[in-house]
Amino acid sequence: MTGTQPGRPAPMPALPGTPAQRLPPGGPAACGGTAALCPAQPRPAAEKSLPIRLPGWPAGAPPPRIAAVMQPYFLPYPGYFALMQHVDVYILDDLAQYTNHSWMNRNRIQKPGGGWQYVTVPVKRHAARTPLCAIEIAAQPWQQVFWGRLSVYAHAPGYREVCALLRPLLEQPGPSLAALNEAVLRAVCARLDIRTPVYALSRLALPGYRPPYPKGQNALAVCRALGGIEEYRNPPGGAAFYPRAPYAQAGMRLVFEQWRDRPYPCGKNAWQPRLSVLDALMYLPPGEIRRRLEEVEHFA
Repeated sequence: MTGTQPGRPAPMPALPGTPAQRLPPGGPAACGGTAALCPAQPRPAAEKSLPIRLPGWPAGAPPPRIAAVMQPYFLPYPGYFALMQHVDVYILDDLAQYTNHSWMNRNRIQKPGGGWQYVTVPVKRHAARTPLCAIEIAAQPWQQVFWGRLSVYAHAPGYREVCALLRPLLEQPGPSLAALNEAVLRAVCARLDIRTPVYALSRLALPGYRPPYPKGQNALAVCRALGGIEEYRNPPGGAAFYPRAPYAQAGMRLVFEQWRDRPYPCGKNAWQPRLSVLDALMYLPPGEIRRRLEEVEHFA
């Protein structure tokens, strides 16, 4: 199955980060984040509701039917982008509660001598249950550590191009972690020519969407608010806790996508599975990465 359809709008450019703000509690008004890239005021969705008009969706283009809702991770593994490539619309759930020591602010790259190491964006102290869009980056020179660890790839064919891609985003990221993650995701999508429209949940302002929801049903609430979604896709890790019945009752297929992570030449370094997409960008041309992103299996 694939979410590709003709008439899909071009990807939206990344915006520079601006301060995240805490607003009164209640659904998407939980925080402000970056400038309003995707403002919308749709009506509440009901069973089998008609799709809302998404900002930037061209007139006459087919509405989205296959959706994914994922937290904006920091430089995630390639399977994240495979899922993004295979849906019609991708929602960044930046309203999710921030989790310490998670993929929200760190990921894994090669380590000198073998194995892997973390690259991390440090964050300021925050209250419990703070949403990701309200998390601020710590005021410390973390970039120096980042570039130092990235030097493990100094002899990789894509090293200079990857550094040029990331440097303007990481050197002056602004205070918002969610804004940084979104900007990096959009930059990687542009590099890989992934054209799926991406929207930050905190800026969609979906009426009727009032988190928190029971475990596994937040994405369902988002899809129902969008309207017209026939299939929701998720990485296989969610298969254990996503309840099938509520999706079926909403007339929506629940499908899990398993990406095949297979080796590629890494010069003097040994290939490591499930590293950040940075690793693939260092050693493979964008066209080869895109071909590998097609190597997926789907199951219900």
